[in-house]
Amino acid sequence: MKTNRKKILRALFFDIDDTLYSSSEFSAMARLNGVKALIKNGLRMEIKECLAIVNRIMRSKQSNYNALFNDLLAEAGEDKYPFANPHVLIASAVAAYHQTKTTALKPYPDVVEVLRILSQTTPLNLGVISSGKSIKQAEKLYRCGLSKYFHPRSIFFSESLGHDKPSRNFFINPCKSVGVKPEEALYVGDRPNLDVAPVRALGMVSVLNRRSGKYIDEPMPVAPNAIVHDFWQLLDFVTSEFELHSPSDS
Repeated sequence: MKTNRKKILRALFFDIDDTLYSSSEFSAMARLNGVKALIKNGLRMEIKECLAIVNRIMRSKQSNYNALFNDLLAEAGEDKYPFANPHVLIASAVAAYHQTKTTALKPYPDVVEVLRILSQTTPLNLGVISSGKSIKQAEKLYRCGLSKYFHPRSIFFSESLGHDKPSRNFFINPCKSVGVKPEEALYVGDRPNLDVAPVRALGMVSVLNRRSGKYIDEPMPVAPNAIVHDFWQLLDFVTSEFELHSPSDS
């Protein structure tokens, strides 16, 4: 009786934000701490009022927008901080925002253990392909304690790639760099539009991480190969559905 041979998998790539850690929860907490610092240092507004402005500003900006607190003070007006220097106010908010990284920037609880298992028990090339500024995204990996699980030459960011989602080169170039065909690589991300559709179009295996984040209810124009709600489900999918090889295996 003929049996279907499992598909060969050689590389496993991950997005970062809302895939390895909850970017949405962290950002909300960091912005809240920034607002609290503004108020503590002389901004005469309620937290709720400030957050309404912050949320309105961020709806029209990219997640890496770095003038949020400047815009908040500009909208509030100088009469809301009559006895404070605006530069000192902004500095206090930025400091509070970055201080949050030391306490709240942590991976999902299961991510570390699953990455450890994959790195120690499989021949897969583990890597990252993520949108954003290289140092800023790398800082997230480092602060989360995850960089050690990825091959140093398998970490790619859009800034250094010169391509961003949904460009095919954003995904294809990393595959070429580690020496695997697109159909031998799997990508885990949280956005159906940008992390599933272009991946499937290239023949890569697509896994949609649906556990949290602002895109959790985004419709799926193209179905992924699998949907997971934690990394234990990802581990089960990878180890049960594929033959696992290293990029150097012929």
